[in-house]
Amino acid sequence: MNGRSARLDAELTRALALYPSLSHVQVLCVHLLREIAKGRTSERFPYLVHLPRYYHTASFYSPFEAQALQVKDAVSMAEGVVQNSREEWLQARPVLEKLGLGRRFCTLQGWLWAFATISSRTLYVPWDEAGTLCPVGDFFNYACPGVPYNLPPTAQDTQMREGDLISEEDVDTSGGIEIRDRLRDGGFEDERGEYCFYARQDYQEGQQVLLCYGTYTNLELLEHYGFLLPFNPNDKVHIELPTADEFNPGAVRPPPEADLLMNLFIDYEGKPSFSLLSNLRLRAAPATLLKSRHHLALAGQQISPESDKAVFRWLKSKCEKMLTSCPTSFDVDELLLAVIDSHPSVAEIQKLLTVYKEDFLPSPTENLELLNAPEHLQPVILNELESFIASAPHTETSSTPSWPSDLRLERWRLAIQWRLGYKKIVRRSISHCSRMLDCD
Repeated sequence: MNGRSARLDAELTRALALYPSLSHVQVLCVHLLREIAKGRTSERFPYLVHLPRYYHTASFYSPFEAQALQVKDAVSMAEGVVQNSREEWLQARPVLEKLGLGRRFCTLQGWLWAFATISSRTLYVPWDEAGTLCPVGDFFNYACPGVPYNLPPTAQDTQMREGDLISEEDVDTSGGIEIRDRLRDGGFEDERGEYCFYARQDYQEGQQVLLCYGTYTNLELLEHYGFLLPFNPNDKVHIELPTADEFNPGAVRPPPEADLLMNLFIDYEGKPSFSLLSNLRLRAAPATLLKSRHHLALAGQQISPESDKAVFRWLKSKCEKMLTSCPTSFDVDELLLAVIDSHPSVAEIQKLLTVYKEDFLPSPTENLELLNAPEHLQPVILNELESFIASAPHTETSSTPSWPSDLRLERWRLAIQWRLGYKKIVRRSISHCSRMLDCD
């Protein structure tokens, strides 16, 4: 399904002609909802019936779930996606109504489902910016670049603590398999007129076949696909540069290289990117050395040992401030995830809160993770849980089916999991800076 197939539907084409400003994605959303509304009469019904009924992409995030990400850029992303999705629905709703689709196919929730389907499942084609929905081709799970396709889950889920670094020994990048020398896993081939997929390794019977969609950070995966990777070597944390005179007030500085103002981040291991480190070195160096040693920073070398010390002191302080600015600590987030994992439904969390409010001791067989939390952290955890319960929409009542509220719980869990991963990277950067400062 794509823009071409939409134009084969005469009634849909006439309706779309009245609203020429709709984007390619909006057209494909309308096309998808029209086919879904046809039910079994649609020739695509065997494919459509297997599409997920719900997603955890950012377009579904409530204000509470967006704020749960805690980091300004992440919160802005989620809020922006929600706002843009609503605006696009309002623009496309007249077309949906003109086509006479049922009421539920014209609602915002129906639109969000279609938008998430396209965001997470379309494949690239050169003639349509929205991509194409491709039966079978969009069922592959994601293979992260830089990670062997058959890496076992235990190796992916690296529970790293402060001071830990990732070394070559931590991850077997060969996996004992042959990775074929191919630039991509698949694509549309004009000469064949079809989408082709290629295995980049030898698969064994029963082994899951994965597909690389491209390079994504965990925040991008959450935004477009609604999941996170426990081990993602492409994850990063963006860092704002200090003001020009923060290191040396009043010093005259050459204008920064345009290329160096991009890719300012600390990577998954907590190390500063080339651009970030070069920019910091140029800002930290004394003015007396800049003229003769400016080129060293651009080549990835230190200008002087003293200025490098200043760089890592600043970066360490910056990361510490980033952690303290978050409403919850690393330890609280870990404990919250443990509570959610052991109470994986809203009903169980409500029961947990009731037990605490009534000061009732549970039976020895009941697993209450909060009892294992330090006493000073328990009020924070309880407040987080109560805030989640209070965030339920007014339409949710005791007679409401449990699955919508449990979907909210899973999105909240993903938000906590993302911010915990963010804090892990920042903590690794603090440890990295400490080691660099300890070096002679």
